[in-house]
Amino acid sequence: MGPKITETVKGKLSLRARIIQLGGVERVFKQLFSVAREKLLKASQCYLSTTSGPIAGLLFISTDKVAFCSERSIKITSPKGELVRIHYKVLIPLSKIKCVNQSENVKRPLQMLAT
Repeated sequence: MGPKITETVKGKLSLRARIIQLGGVERVFKQLFSVAREKLLKASQCYLSTTSGPIAGLLFISTDKVAFCSERSIKITSPKGELVRIHYKVLIPLSKIKCVNQSENVKRPLQMLAT
């Protein structure tokens, strides 16, 4: 468990350093998702649950969308068969979200989950 905690702390410090270097969270959001006129309402560090396991990153909530970008790049195979590294991104326009249900994580009661 020790090395995992160390890696988590390193990742979080590295992410904060990058955010400061790029000029703040709002600027990072605008660069990552090519946003011009909308306003960033909230940004939080979180994990996105995927079929291959959780991915650490930033969750952005703006006036027009909910977006996620991974902290680290992931390896994928390109159409040409080469391994390339990209950041995992998800973008959902608010107009496509019909409802949000809050539920409690029974394994970790202080952690809340949106479904």
